Amino acid sequence: MPPGKPERPRPPARFDAIRRLPYHAPMNRPIGLLAVLVGLLLFGAVGCLPQAPPTPSVTPSASPTATLSPTATPTPTPAPQMRLEAGDRALFYGDWDRAFEEYAGARSNASDADQAALASFGYARTLLESGRVWEAIEAFNAFLTTYPEHPRLPQAHYLKGLAEERAGLTNESISDYERYRELRPGRIDAHVEEHLGDLLRQVARPADAQIHYRLAREAGSLAEDREVSPALLEAD
Repeated sequence: MPPGKPERPRPPARFDAIRRLPYHAPMNRPIGLLAVLVGLLLFGAVGCLPQAPPTPSVTPSASPTATLSPTATPTPTPAPQMRLEAGDRALFYGDWDRAFEEYAGARSNASDADQAALASFGYARTLLESGRVWEAIEAFNAFLTTYPEHPRLPQAHYLKGLAEERAGLTNESISDYERYRELRPGRIDAHVEEHLGDLLRQVARPADAQIHYRLAREAGSLAEDREVSPALLEAD
């Protein structure tokens, strides 16, 4: 020991015995490596284990908003008066199908007897104008029976007489024309009287025909309205 440097204290004797034991540390190295390898193997085995699939997170969705579908608006039924006017227009323009439809609708939905009567009258007129004369006769008969006090009664007799004339029912036609003249005098007397004269000639009643031709001449200018035999115009 160099001079002047203090001497380190010696450890107790028991530590000398430990220091003199053989050093076995190198023997522990293989054990440490083996432990490391086993740990790595275990870690790899754990990593290879099948893992449960991740539970999908449920996101609460907003409740669907009910969409209101548009409600079809029912088509309002036309008023009977509107249908009567529509039937008259269709009849004027010769649209028979539309006229039948409108008059039938007005009659089924009529709010009073007058509307029902006008619808029935229009329906019968449409039958006549469309050439269905036999059906027209039946329809006018039904009108005259159902509505005997209606203001259209004279016209119904006249149109029924016209339908009967076209159907070849001359005597029935004469009766309805005469009934029209009685119910509605002074309107178309010249025309009605002349027409009656023509029909009476067809059924071989010349004397009666002369009377009606004379009445037609008095009611209007028969010679200007239509050419007739001068003998008939001058007949007594």
